[in-house]
Amino acid sequence: MQRSKAISLFAVVICAAISGCSGLSEQTYTHEAWAESQHPASDKITLPEGCKAVKYDGGYVPIITTVDFTGKNCVVHDFIQRQRYHAHDSDRSNQGNPGGEGVISFYRINNADLDLRNHLISSAPFDDAVGITTMYMAGNTPINLRIHNGTVITPGTFGVGITLASILNFEYLLKQNLEDKHFDDLSVSSYKSTRYTAENLHIQSGGRGIIMSGADNVVRNNVIEVDGKVAVYLYGPRPIIEGNTFIIKLSDKDKATLPAALKLRDADGAIIRNNRFIVQSSGFTKNKAEAAINLLSSNNVLIENNIVENTSTLLRKDEVSNATERGNQMK
Repeated sequence: MQRSKAISLFAVVICAAISGCSGLSEQTYTHEAWAESQHPASDKITLPEGCKAVKYDGGYVPIITTVDFTGKNCVVHDFIQRQRYHAHDSDRSNQGNPGGEGVISFYRINNADLDLRNHLISSAPFDDAVGITTMYMAGNTPINLRIHNGTVITPGTFGVGITLASILNFEYLLKQNLEDKHFDDLSVSSYKSTRYTAENLHIQSGGRGIIMSGADNVVRNNVIEVDGKVAVYLYGPRPIIEGNTFIIKLSDKDKATLPAALKLRDADGAIIRNNRFIVQSSGFTKNKAEAAINLLSSNNVLIENNIVENTSTLLRKDEVSNATERGNQMK
């Protein structure tokens, strides 16, 4: 963009943000112009060979995109939502809101690696959105998806950092999950081997950090901070959860009894090792969590070498679940 055009666009955006300018043409201030002005600059460095650039595609007010390339995908700039202010907007409350979609969504794709390359994926300033998700399509179960190396921020009570779902429609999964209901119609045999991986991420969420549905999924070497009562909820057998730091933030309004930072359902053969569970209390009550891990309908689970802070017990399980515990520390 030429210098004069860049200055003109900047002036339009600033003037619109403070109630409009009579000396500038409203026709030049389109959704596309606004989004482009808010769009973070892309990396200038050369991407690894064979890695497709993931960036804002243009044409929409939310700064979002989809991943539809099998193989390596590289995020090349931050994705941060913005509220648009314009003198002639009748309702500005949701301009820029990613809504029910993720800020980044996997679309009809298998065998995809998404490298965030230390970028930020954020739904802020909007509450109750999703950072990265699969776009569920009838008859299509995405498999072998990996997300790594970045930060995901999703504020709001119903905000979710990452949702990778194989079996159920996302809206149904999210609703049931946040209301703490059970999927009584599912069994271990219902889950396809999805092989989802989330690793080396820093997730900050008002609701859930990670929700996954499917078999053989991995949550590894992440820092997951939530204001909600559950940091990670996994459905399906043989998950591996290792090397993570779970941080639950409690305030005076929170009850001392929690569903647990890590919750597993139908997770036969799960391995939970080398994690740290931290409960942070604020205010005068200094609430303490009841359990770090909650098992539902999960057998032959291995729980080893985990460190648990400000929590009464390591494990809570229903009558049909069982686990082997060794080398864990309560502080």
